[in-house]
Amino acid sequence: MVKATMCSRPNQQGCGLFYYKFASINGIMNFIKSAVFVYDTVTLPGYYLAGKPWASKSITFGRKNNTKVLVTPSINPETGLPELTIVRVGDQPTSHLDSHETVDSAMAEVFNRFSSKPCLGYREVLYEEEIISPESGKRLKKKVLAPAYNWHTFAQIDKLVDDCSRGLLSLDLVKSGDRVVIFAETRMEWLITFHALLRLNCPVVTLYANLGSDGIVHTLNQSEATIAIVSPEVLPKLTQLRGELKHLKNLILLESKGCLPMDTTELESLYNVIQWSRLLSTGGSASPHLKPSSRPTADSTALIMYTSGSTGVPKGVVISHKNFLAAVRAMNTILSQYQAKDGNYIGYLPLAHIYECVVEHCMMMMGHPIGYSSPLTLTNNSPGIKPGVEGDLTVLQPRLLCGVPLVLDRIRKEVTKMVEAKGGIAAKLFHFGLDYKNYWMSKGFQTPLMDRLVFSRTLSALGGKLVAIVSGGAPLSVETQYFARACFSCHLIVGYSATEVCAASTCMDLGDMSLGNVGYPLFNVKIRLIAWEEGGYRPDDKPNPRGEILIGGDTVAMGYYKNQEESDAAFKFENGLRWFYTGDIGEVLTDGRIKIIDRRKDLVKLQFGEYISLGKVEAGLMGCPLVDSICVYGDSLHNYTIALIVPNSHSLKLLAGRLSADLSDETINDLCDNPKVNQQFVNELTEFSTRIGFNKYEIPRKVKLCKEEWTPDSGLVTAAMKIRRTELKKFYSHDIELMYCDDEIDLNANMRKI
Repeated sequence: MVKATMCSRPNQQGCGLFYYKFASINGIMNFIKSAVFVYDTVTLPGYYLAGKPWASKSITFGRKNNTKVLVTPSINPETGLPELTIVRVGDQPTSHLDSHETVDSAMAEVFNRFSSKPCLGYREVLYEEEIISPESGKRLKKKVLAPAYNWHTFAQIDKLVDDCSRGLLSLDLVKSGDRVVIFAETRMEWLITFHALLRLNCPVVTLYANLGSDGIVHTLNQSEATIAIVSPEVLPKLTQLRGELKHLKNLILLESKGCLPMDTTELESLYNVIQWSRLLSTGGSASPHLKPSSRPTADSTALIMYTSGSTGVPKGVVISHKNFLAAVRAMNTILSQYQAKDGNYIGYLPLAHIYECVVEHCMMMMGHPIGYSSPLTLTNNSPGIKPGVEGDLTVLQPRLLCGVPLVLDRIRKEVTKMVEAKGGIAAKLFHFGLDYKNYWMSKGFQTPLMDRLVFSRTLSALGGKLVAIVSGGAPLSVETQYFARACFSCHLIVGYSATEVCAASTCMDLGDMSLGNVGYPLFNVKIRLIAWEEGGYRPDDKPNPRGEILIGGDTVAMGYYKNQEESDAAFKFENGLRWFYTGDIGEVLTDGRIKIIDRRKDLVKLQFGEYISLGKVEAGLMGCPLVDSICVYGDSLHNYTIALIVPNSHSLKLLAGRLSADLSDETINDLCDNPKVNQQFVNELTEFSTRIGFNKYEIPRKVKLCKEEWTPDSGLVTAAMKIRRTELKKFYSHDIELMYCDDEIDLNANMRKI
């Protein structure tokens, strides 16, 4: 034990108490670790026999389905440059989807096969009230939800789909071939309407509910849709933009029972508004002989799914029935490993994103029920739910949860923040638990005692029955992957894909405990690596091949809607297959797993010739507790990068408090403008960057702390919350100029001295 007299600082008593406490905490932790070691030694034989870790490890890639990955090098005959092809081969599981060519045909069998089983469910809103937030002064809506989910069987959903399609025909709103927009939050009616339109051979155009005004106008005008299915949340935007929308005339409004009423008087003066309930009742009483004029084929357009538009206006990706079904088949081989016969799935991500849309169809086509939720009602502490009301995760207790890195990163930061606030033995025990649990999970064991003692609250927050979290849509940091799989006692599976290939490219398999990669190609998906000479990446690089990723197969979309130039650049027919040029740079590891290491459009060359991957730096720094959002910028006339950062308000307050007690009461806006706070922020960001292995050229030397909120409405981020680099550069052009202008001032001063 360290004694107080060992401290030579002026305040010996206080310093001695600090060291005494520190030594006491370390002593307790050493005792706990010793006790855990003894416990492990005594119980390991029993756990080994009862847990059968060899069984869980035997279902990793290449063992369960007698599959393997083939990595084949070659030389491109046209360019003379090396290439590499990666493909999964072996015993692909058969599926009842194999005999179907259209989504409508496949779903007809699904509705019949699982007719009496629960299909789609929701929690009824009992009532909604509006409160004023004491912190921000904003008006917030809080829902009180029913204590259980209300379920519709597959047969009942089939009937609703039929009523919806007949209602559309009876009211003479559509005919086969017409494009129809779904502009709504994720909910049961979204999926019902989607299938009603496919049944009528009407291509569905998707719009994110939180898309900015420019994207809404572009999508609605380019698609020339005269009818849109909308939820109440988007009505103010449609009212505001009416003068800019050239073709939209009819709205089908999805009612929200129990919510505060909305005044639709102005809306009804601008559009022909039809209530969802009226559409269903009309379809239910329609003639049974009412039929669409044509049926879809495998090559018919099922979806025109607009991308989030991170590099410009959103592009409409044209997806055929064949593309969509190929993606569902490919993804089913992975997701089926995680779902028991009675497993539920929770749907809360935007259905306007191909990732959620394909996953929900995987669940339905396996006969698994989907309970709908929202990011505002997901957990017990979600902002849209009244205190004391259980969140949707607690009520539904799903086995599978799909997430995006943005959400998972924020969960990690919030949990870490709460743990660090407790400090002392609680914080050390938590971090010890993370390392302990990750170690034993990698060996195929569960850790029920550690779950009970350390992770009980985090496990219950997600329902308590979670088997896997699937992360897609953007790169996921290794730190978050390591944290989440232990904290939530489940597999954390990372995948990689794009809207242009229907969200089906690569994915980690069940039992894969590796970190920092995106797994192997899915069945019937080919991956090619081609050289990118400018970036210095070649498929014959040592020790591992590197290059731009091309994806080929039936999942590759038909192109971009009304955008032939972009289609010709991104989609090519080669070697008997259709390929999509992703622009992403991949590395093939020794066992065939793929790691995403760079992106062509994110590469910048600094003054002295160093290439910096802006996306890589941003992904790494998103793990810093100080950062909520970040955009890194580099200029070829300078030898360092800078960063635009929306700081985490809580962490920024703590940083300011460490600098000076006088800063504790300052507003976030004032702290963002404070030069001392900014410099300390840069210092801590530099320390974090060094800790995660960045070299000095990758670390932003200067930072602009942004007071503005980056939202889709502001145009600074996409509807999927990806940064729009060009728009951010324009918006903060003056700040960027000032950060680099300081160099010119210093240079001029030095020249005068000389």
